[in-house]
Amino acid sequence: LFKAKMAITNNLLSLLCVVCVFCFVKQGDAAATLNGTYCGDYPGILDHMALIGLKDVAKVNVTASVYGQKFGCMMEPYQLYSNGTIYVPGVYNASDCIGKIEGLFGLDPSTVSIMYNATGDMILVSAEGVDINFAKSACPKMSLV
Repeated sequence: LFKAKMAITNNLLSLLCVVCVFCFVKQGDAAATLNGTYCGDYPGILDHMALIGLKDVAKVNVTASVYGQKFGCMMEPYQLYSNGTIYVPGVYNASDCIGKIEGLFGLDPSTVSIMYNATGDMILVSAEGVDINFAKSACPKMSLV
């Protein structure tokens, strides 16, 4: 059971690392920048994850809670290509915030895929057979009192 949980955790953290790519737009082959907060979860493992696209800054802030352990990677660069592919350099850099999280769980960055669906304004992160959708509509609503 522990081994299965670690495999799933590894997959989800790989997804976390990939998601960080959503805010950086490459010059020349760029789609529109992402702006706003995209949220998602994976029952039993990923309690909550938020990707916050910073308008016109080409970076994203990522926060997550995996098995109750909190992680945060701020100002992560990304490239969003016109075909929807998102590339996050930190996924492939062991000294980057995302790379360090992957290292903690023994994740293989080559299994990570991140795509943006402009029609639904959603992000799909996939790794080792696990898919997580991130959408603005999945974020908790806060009420002002």
